[in-house]
Amino acid sequence: MSISLQVLGGVGVGLVFGAVLGAAQAFVLLRHVQNSGRWILPNAIGWGVALGWIFLAASSTPTGGSLGLILIIGAEAGLLSGLSIGLVTGCILRRLAETM
Repeated sequence: MSISLQVLGGVGVGLVFGAVLGAAQAFVLLRHVQNSGRWILPNAIGWGVALGWIFLAASSTPTGGSLGLILIIGAEAGLLSGLSIGLVTGCILRRLAETM
C-alpha cells in the first residue's frame, strides 16, 4: 500500500475517532455551555489532521532504522499531532465563539 493511501486512511480514522470523541465530550459539555454540539466537527477535523501525521510517520519510517531515528520520527509526529489538534480546534472554536 502506498504511503499516500496509508496517510489518507489515517485521516479517515482520525475523522471518525475525533467525531466519536467529540460527541462524548459535547455530551459532558452540554451541562456547561450552549451549543456544545458545535465541538464535534472541529474535534473531528483536528484528530483527522493529527492522525494523518502519525500515519505518515509510521509509514515512512525505514525498515531496520535505528532506535534513535525511530524515536526522532515518533517525537516529531507526536509534536505535529498535538499542534495540529490545538491549532485546528482552537482556530475553529474561536471563530464559532465570535458568532455566538
